Amino acid sequence: MPKGCFILEIDSKSKSQLRTLYFPQESDSIQFDDALILKIRVQHSEKKLATIIERDYIIVSILEEFIRDKNRHQLIFGVILRTSDNPTNFREQLKLAIDELMENPTLNDNELKQKVIDLYNEYLETPTVLLNLKEIENRIKDKIKELNEKGKYEEAKKMIDLLKKVPKKLYQANKEAQKAIERRDLDTAEREFRKAIKYAEDLGELEQVKLLSEKVKIIKQIPKLEEERKEEVKKAREALRNEDFEEAFKHYKNAAELSKKLFDSKGAEEYYLKSEALAKFSEVHKRFH
Repeated sequence: MPKGCFILEIDSKSKSQLRTLYFPQESDSIQFDDALILKIRVQHSEKKLATIIERDYIIVSILEEFIRDKNRHQLIFGVILRTSDNPTNFREQLKLAIDELMENPTLNDNELKQKVIDLYNEYLETPTVLLNLKEIENRIKDKIKELNEKGKYEEAKKMIDLLKKVPKKLYQANKEAQKAIERRDLDTAEREFRKAIKYAEDLGELEQVKLLSEKVKIIKQIPKLEEERKEEVKKAREALRNEDFEEAFKHYKNAAELSKKLFDSKGAEEYYLKSEALAKFSEVHKRFH
């Protein structure tokens, strides 16, 4: 689970304003000062999507432009990650979140704060949604244009018919599968992923077919992976009882890695933090014993 998220707005005179800063847990808050804001802006001087890696956290952010009072403004939406998080897993989620935010970018402060909380819960708390609906639709539109240019009007017409319904069905099936995984309804998850695979095949989205097929394979491994994690946690606790802190660290770290494979972000966070604490404790223990 990320530490939190934020929104920066830059007006037509290049003045920055931190519109909202959200941390689900107060203990996860960071110092969000002018120096950090400047660093974020510099990263976005030539890039729409940027990553900043600090010692205690990682920031992944995305920039979009909009019009306020007839003037061009910029909005930066960012997620603040733990050092154990993989920034790549959050890029598509940020694109989805800012697309939704851009539907009404001129919300007042209270509305924006609530919107950011909703976006965090929907897209960032557990980074599971792999599909960007708008990007898929844009790729299909490009295919339709190409077919028309080649005079393949019947094929283009079929693709237009698919565009009206199938991308949304693909997105929804993927989303339902991810929700089913979270509640460990593996039969439903597999069924929804297979629906998504069929929709992706209909659209010629071969990369999505590959990604979704990998998800189906992982689903079949979940019971085995859960047993492996249970055993790692058991060994970690036994090592703690024996005051073997280095061994406990190794097993909690293994449990964290298995939690990632199980799409369990909270478990991954819990076991990673325990392993990190034990690694530090083990170093101190060795110095004095």
